[in-house]
This record gives sequence, structure tokens and C-alpha cells, in this order.
Amino acid sequence: MIIDTFLERLTIETVETSRVITIKFESADPKKSALIVNTLLATYLENQMEHKRAATENAIEWLEGMVASLRTQAAKAKETVDQFRRDSGLISANGSDLTSQQISELTSQRVVAQGELAASEARLQRLLAMVRSGGGMDSAQEVLSSPLVQSLRQQEAEVLRRRSEYSTRYGDKHPTMVEVRAELRDLRAKIKTEVDKIVEAQSNEVAIARARVAALGSSLAQLEGAAVDTNVAEAQIADLEAEAGNARELYQTFLVRLAETRAQKEIIQPDAQIISDAAIPIAPSFPNKPKMLAFAGLGSIILATLTVLVASSMQRGFETSEQVERLLRLRSLGLLAGVPFWKARVTPPEELIIREPFSSWGESMQGLRSNLFLSNGSLHPKTLLFTSSLPKEGKTTLALSYARFCAASGQKVLLIDCDLAKPKLHTKLHVDNDQGIAEVLTDQIAMADAIRHDSKSHIDYVTSGHPPFAATEMLSAQKMKDLLAQLSWNYDLIVIDSSPVLAVTDAHVLAQLVESTVMLVQWRRTPREVARQAVNRLESMGVKSVAGFVLSKVNTRKYAHSGYSASGALNYRNNARRRGRKLIGAQAEVAATVSQRH
Repeated sequence: MIIDTFLERLTIETVETSRVITIKFESADPKKSALIVNTLLATYLENQMEHKRAATENAIEWLEGMVASLRTQAAKAKETVDQFRRDSGLISANGSDLTSQQISELTSQRVVAQGELAASEARLQRLLAMVRSGGGMDSAQEVLSSPLVQSLRQQEAEVLRRRSEYSTRYGDKHPTMVEVRAELRDLRAKIKTEVDKIVEAQSNEVAIARARVAALGSSLAQLEGAAVDTNVAEAQIADLEAEAGNARELYQTFLVRLAETRAQKEIIQPDAQIISDAAIPIAPSFPNKPKMLAFAGLGSIILATLTVLVASSMQRGFETSEQVERLLRLRSLGLLAGVPFWKARVTPPEELIIREPFSSWGESMQGLRSNLFLSNGSLHPKTLLFTSSLPKEGKTTLALSYARFCAASGQKVLLIDCDLAKPKLHTKLHVDNDQGIAEVLTDQIAMADAIRHDSKSHIDYVTSGHPPFAATEMLSAQKMKDLLAQLSWNYDLIVIDSSPVLAVTDAHVLAQLVESTVMLVQWRRTPREVARQAVNRLESMGVKSVAGFVLSKVNTRKYAHSGYSASGALNYRNNARRRGRKLIGAQAEVAATVSQRH
């Protein structure tokens, strides 16, 4: 009871923007108040010194044990390294340099030998082809380089000349003509023999080259086996040396820490010091009427200011589609009912469109599709871009849901994640993002290799991938335009999820390459000036494809009760009630900032 009363009268406070602590004690006796505060301060400083002495002694005892243990571990680790070196026969960790050099030289020699073998085989095949064809041997390099063949060819030419000369004087049966023909046959037989020898020599050359390649391959295999054994031993030595080095470094660290702790034991000082002792008060401290009145007035002003700020911030967003149409001068393409947080955790909207196609979310997709038909001259656009002013307005969820809805309607759909800054499509589809549109645009892979198939909804999709440089430079290239034109021949609809307009400039570029662009505006969350700035930026870039906007994450119950009875959201809600379906309310996101003073 006495302790509780004492603590109730004791106040300990920190002075703002400083490390100073103020201690107060309330008592009817001024002298007792000052005595109690000064005694508490003296006792506090003495306790600090005692605790620091005890902690330092415990630290020294523990460090001495650790130093002794680490010294033993370091010595044992060094002995293990030395013993392994002796057992493995390695003097240093670079013992494989000679073997590696020999492997490199043999590899080079084998490459050269393989080239020579290929050349020899090619020459042999060419000679054999000429022999089989029965002609053309005169132009062969091997024949042209043979002096004997050339000499026989010259003799053959001389005999042919003589035969032509004698044929004008003598008849075919004249002895001279018979002799000339016999000489010609003999020369041609010799030429054929020499050609056969050339072919045989080329065959021998191929066999020798093939044997050399095999011998070099065998030697290389032996050296590679020896290198593997040496590398294994060197890797083990490296691991042992690393362990020994770590043990030595840890031992040195603890040894230094032990010396520092021993030195600190001699100079222990309290962490705090008394700036001023408590003086005996000359006036009562409570109640302080002027201060209480000042705080009450200040609190009233702060409360009134906060009320005005909250009321003003609630009016920054859009309440109805009519407000968006008036400010942004865009056509309304529909409302998207928000999905409650508890239901989105169980069945996200992009999954709800598959499991419950006739839900309110599915009806929203149908309404959006119908409005896109009307905005595009009763023709659905082949290329459709979804974007927003800021992140987290639901564009990726809408793009995936709309693609799945159109695929369920019989269209062949391709979904491309072009939000290269913060892609989300792969997370919603629970797939990896190793390869995607970024790799296609940088010619690392073909488009056919980047396209994947969603078995749940039968859409094709391409994730973002990992861009190696500025995304806008890739998306603004002619290749992106040609890629969309090529894909339009294979798909009925190409849906593109882009970055927010005000985050990066990717959406500006992509919007100029597609037929229609849909802008998302989050109900009550997207600031009006931000949405207007996004539309102005698209217009300043010359974008003509904006078909309209979609008001997303709408709480249809609040929307209907706000007095906008003529709005599309209320009519949609009433129709849903007549069909016996329950609309899904929007999930409000609340962000809190906590400031902590250290």
C-alpha cells in the first residue's frame, strides 16, 4: 500500500528533443519532496555502477573461456590442413596449372586435327565423286599438283595431235594408226593408275588424320581424369584452409575483445549524471490553472482542424460516374463492384469469374464488354489496354478477369503483362516470371516460347520478364508495334496490362499502339486532380485510343444510398436483387502512420 502510494506520487519524464530525464515527487512537505528525489538519483547512479561492474566481470570470465577454446580450434584446424597436404601429395593449391595447360594445348591440337580430318574427308569424297562420274578429274587439285599426271596428260595431248594428223593421211587399219591408238590406250591406262594412287593416298591421309584425332582424344580424356582428381583435392584443401582462416580470425577477434573488456573494467562510469539536484519548492505545483486552460484551448483548435481536414479529404475522390464524366470528359464504360476482403481471400475476383460467371463480377465484365462494343462502332477492339492513374487501383485484376470472360465467350484471347516496373500477373496466376515480353523485345527468346496457356480459362498469356534497361525504350520500339500486328492475325483479342500513367511513361507509348484504352478510376480513392492530370498527360502525348473509364472497387450499397438513384450502379444493384444475387461491397483500405521517438 505504501509502495503504491509512493509510485503514484512519483513522476519520471523525458525532456523533449533531448536525453534529459526529469524526476518529480508530489508531497505536502516541500523538504521531503526534495530529499526523496535526490536520494533516488544517488541510488540510481550507484546501482548503475554495480550492474556494470558485475556485467563486465561476467563478460571477462566468458571471454577467457571462449579465447581458450578458440585457440585450440584454430591450432587443430591448421594441423588438419597440413596433414591433408601431406596425405594428398599437393604442395600448393595451384598444382593443377600444368595439367590445365596440357589440357588446353591438347584441346587446341584436337580442334586442329578435327579440322584437318574434315578437310581430308571432304577432298576424298570429292575425288571419289569425280571418279564415279567418270570425268572432271583433270580439274582436281590433287591431279593438277601431280607432275607425273601432268606429264602423261601432255603426252596424251601429243598422241591425240598425231592421231588427228595421221587420220588425214592413212586409213584406220594402217599400222601407223594402229600404233597411235595403242599408245593412246597405254597412256590413258597409266593416267588412270596414277589417279587411283592419288585417291588411295587421300584415303590413307584420312585414316591417318582420324587416328590422330582419336589419339588426341584419348590423351585428353586421361588428362581430364587426372585434373578431376587434382581439383577434388584442391577443393578440399581450400575448404579446410577457409575453416582454419575463419577459426584464426574468430580467435583474434575474441582476443582483442577480451583485452578491451579488461581495460574497461578499470574505468567504469555511470551512464547518467546529475545535472542539478532537486531544490526545495517555494510554490505548490498543482493545480496549474493557466496551463490547464491553455491545453484545453489548444486541444479544441487541433480537434477542429482535424475535423476540417478529414471532411476535406473525403471529398477528393469521385462519388459517381457523372462526376468522372464531367471532370475527365470521358465516357463511362461501367462500374466494378468491390469484393469484400474476407471473400477475396477465399476466391479472388479473377478466380470468381471462372467459378461463378453469373455473379455480380461477371455481370460487370459483360457490361464492360457491351460498352466497348458500342464505343468502337459495334466492333470489339482487337487490342485493348488497361491502365490507371496510380498503382493499386485494380487494373491487373480487371485485365485478367476480362480476358478470362472473353475467352469463356468463345474468343481466342492473349493477355500480355507490360507493367515492367511492378508486374503482378505472374503472382495472380501463381507462375514464375523468368521469361516474358522483356526477353522477346530484347531478342533473347521467340514470342512463341514466351506464350503460356492458362488451363483454367483457356487464355494464352505472356508475363513481363526482367527488362535489362529502361522499359519505355523497349516498348516504344518498332518491334512492339510489329509484334502486336503479327499477333492480331492469331488472336481475336489482345489484352495488355500496362503501368500506371503517372508512375512511368510506358502507358503513353502502349496507348498509341492499341485500338482502345480503358482508364480505371477507384471509387472515393483516386484524387480528382490526379485523375485529371493522368488524362491530360495522355492527351498531351497525342493518345487517341482512350475509350472511356471504369469506376472500380465500388461499394454499391453505399453508392445506392448516396442519393444517386439514376446512376448505373443503383440500377445494376436493383437488377441483381431481382435475380436473387447479392452484390459484393468494396474493401476499404486504411493506412496508418506511426511515429516513434528514439
